[in-house]
This record gives sequence, structure tokens and C-alpha cells, in this order.
Amino acid sequence: DRALLLVGFSGALRRSELAGIQKEHLQLVKEGFVLLLPWSKTGMREVNLPYGSNFETCTVRALQEWINSAKIESGPVFRAINRHGQIQPNSISDKAVALIINRNSHIRETVKNAEAKRAHDSTVSIPNFAGHSLRAGFVTQAYLNGASEASIMSQTGHRKSDTLKKYIRETDKWKNNAATKLGL
Repeated sequence: DRALLLVGFSGALRRSELAGIQKEHLQLVKEGFVLLLPWSKTGMREVNLPYGSNFETCTVRALQEWINSAKIESGPVFRAINRHGQIQPNSISDKAVALIINRNSHIRETVKNAEAKRAHDSTVSIPNFAGHSLRAGFVTQAYLNGASEASIMSQTGHRKSDTLKKYIRETDKWKNNAATKLGL
């Protein structure tokens, strides 16, 4: 689950894109993984998955760990696991991705608590996770952290900034309030 969630979040991927990743679509370079998405909604595109600064949340390390432990040499990266814990040769579905996201909604409370401690404010609100949360969460967090629209669109594959802006889910209306920029 960790590798799937981190790849989905840092890649700003749709559920179907995440479910369809093949080992052959991944190239490890010194900066991280280059992921080729030949079937993306917006056409073929490459997504860069860089190394993270935190070992526990590093997308590249989590993905390498999953590929090695699952002994994946080719074919689907994210595979079904049967009730006996055996990894199957077939890819998971986009619905399975949504279930995994929902199953891991406890992460929401961890994020919420960490943000509240950092802001010294218990009113921080993190919306419930759903199938599109990884993609929308990437856009929102990248925006809040000051990433340019162009760099966000490069990762998500959006072609229009109007469409991108629909993904931004403000979590704190006071933090980025335009009135604070007036110098009053």
C-alpha cells in the first residue's frame, strides 16, 4: 500500500494510471524513476518520481522495496494479492486502487494532527480520502508549498490552468488569504 500511495501521490496519478503501471514503463535514473504513461487520458507522457528527503516517505525507495519483495521482473507493478497473501500475476483494477486509498484513510488523521501541531491550530481540516485524493492532494499541497502552475501541470499532465485550479482544495482559508498581502 505504501508504494502505491506514494507513487500515486508524488506522480499525481489517476487511479487507472496507477493500476496500469508496468515494470517496463519504469526507468531508474540517478534522480529517481522516470515513469512512462503510454495510455494517459491526455496522451502519452512521462512522469518523474524523485527521491524523497525522508526515508519513510520516499517514493523511489518504497517502489524499489515493493518491486524487490514482490519479485516483479516484468508486467504489472501493482498486483492483486489473494486472501492467503499470495501476489498474483494480474494487475489491480482502478477500483482496487480506490479501496486501498480508503483502507488507508487513517493517514488522514496523522496528517491532520501533524499539520495542527505545526500550525498550533486544531482547526486544520483535511478532507476524507477518495479515489481521486492522491491527484488532488498533490495539486493542493504543491500549490500550498509554492510550486508554480507550470511545474504542477508538468507533473499532472494538465493542459489548461483552469482545469488545474479545480483540483486545488484549500485547507486553510486564512493561510493564503489575499487580504494578508495588502500590508495593512
